[in-house]
Amino acid sequence: MKSLTRYAAMAAWLLVASAITGCESGRERPPGVAVRVLHAAPARGTLNFLREQRNEMQLDYRQASGVFVWDSDEYDFNVQAIDANGATATLLGGFTQELVPDRQYFFAITEAAGQFRPIIVEKAPFTGTSAEIVAVHAAPSIGPVSVYIEPDGVVPSAVAPLGTIAFGEIIEPATREPGTYRVSLTEAGNPANVLMTSALVTLDQRQSYTFAILDPADDSIPDVAVAFVGPDPTLLFDQSTESTLTVINAAADGLPRDVFVDDDFSAPVLAAIPPLIRSEQIEVAAGSRKLSVTPAGNTGTVEAETTQTLARSRHNLALIGGDPGELKVEFSLDERRRITDHARIMFLNGATQYEYLEYFLVPPGTDVSNLSSTIILDAPSIGSRLAFPPGDYDLVVREYEGNVLAGPVPVSLAGSGIYSILTTNGAVAGTVDLVYFEDFVD
Repeated sequence: MKSLTRYAAMAAWLLVASAITGCESGRERPPGVAVRVLHAAPARGTLNFLREQRNEMQLDYRQASGVFVWDSDEYDFNVQAIDANGATATLLGGFTQELVPDRQYFFAITEAAGQFRPIIVEKAPFTGTSAEIVAVHAAPSIGPVSVYIEPDGVVPSAVAPLGTIAFGEIIEPATREPGTYRVSLTEAGNPANVLMTSALVTLDQRQSYTFAILDPADDSIPDVAVAFVGPDPTLLFDQSTESTLTVINAAADGLPRDVFVDDDFSAPVLAAIPPLIRSEQIEVAAGSRKLSVTPAGNTGTVEAETTQTLARSRHNLALIGGDPGELKVEFSLDERRRITDHARIMFLNGATQYEYLEYFLVPPGTDVSNLSSTIILDAPSIGSRLAFPPGDYDLVVREYEGNVLAGPVPVSLAGSGIYSILTTNGAVAGTVDLVYFEDFVD
């Protein structure tokens, strides 16, 4: 046994020596190349980004990856859209790219007229002591723009642009001294027509930044946004854009309500909101805001209050619910982005007669007795918007682990559709009523 062990050890040593000799004779690992990827296709949900057959990352819209370092080589890259059921993926398209040593790459994944369109930025690694900036136009619905990155107070008409680009084009790397700047976009060659000016952004020394112009999406207010991709990626909107607020009055007594902001009771921001409708959309200053609810025309009785942070450049939704004397205001971002081949539905619960409701959205004829529910909500509350494949479904609502209160009700959902269903106390004991919004009625 000792002799066999000695021979085995010798053989292993020879293999290691051979590997070392191979490395010393030139078989070294190729240089690493840095790559970042941005999801810039607003009509798509979560994407898989694959290098060869390996799924390297998942990205949501406007999300940029961290820095990947891959061996210099030629690769096939593919992009898959994750289907609404979350279990399968569909190939959107692919491209081949050689990653060259001493270069860096930025891939913006877009679509133009429904066709897969990657935009590839290739540049040398930045070695300067200032800050490097690169701009890419990744918004097919937006025409050519001129790009300005200037200190606060410098307006586009006072300086030359960094460059002017159309969809798919790139402004070659430029530099700025470390400091704070605003990003402005204007109509190409017309500095008087400013499309957006961002809040202040900080450029640090020895850092490289990519500014990617993005298409608008229904979940945001402005017509244009910019992905600011640096060590900590963020999203830039026009600094003058505030927030919007929509209110649904689901108070159990069915009476109209007024809504006030920040204790300013001189006039409601929304007056006499009827029951069970989506109010008009109003602009409200972004930031921490206090909402107060009173009976219509009666500022002396505050029935409910809440303080919430309204996200700049985003839609916000408030639900008034509860029994008289116990009203509450629930709050949510109103996520309206339409996604190809996804139907997106949100459930809201205003049915105060029950502690919790279970919602089932299932294929027609499904017995839900032993199924897990799609979502469970107390009252009042707003559920997150859920994705389903387009098609026909049955909706069943039941008391938590109890009796069926509504359904099965046929529901048809279309691709790119946006839907909401509100449950309220039923006109008949032991039931709930359903109120339909958005694409159900529009």
